Amino acid sequence: MFQIAVRDENNPRASEEGSGTKRRLKNALKDESRELNGRSKKIKKRKKIPKSALEVLKAWFDENIYDPYPTNDIKHELAKKANLDFKQVMSLLVE
Repeated sequence: MFQIAVRDENNPRASEEGSGTKRRLKNALKDESRELNGRSKKIKKRKKIPKSALEVLKAWFDENIYDPYPTNDIKHELAKKANLDFKQVMSLLVE
């Protein structure tokens, strides 16, 4: 991370070094905040699923309430009907 220097009252160069230390500390904090901001931008926001797609999936569940475990073929069909990616259908069925 970064280090904080302690000011020495007996040292005549302490005031000169202190301003440099403050500058280095400010720069270190700026760098640290840039890193944190960079990480937050990498997090993907979750997209909302359209109501029409949810209706298609709910209808399938209503029809298959006693066996709600679709095969991969059925998942592909549901993805087509709901206009979603296969991965989206998979993630919705897991939750």
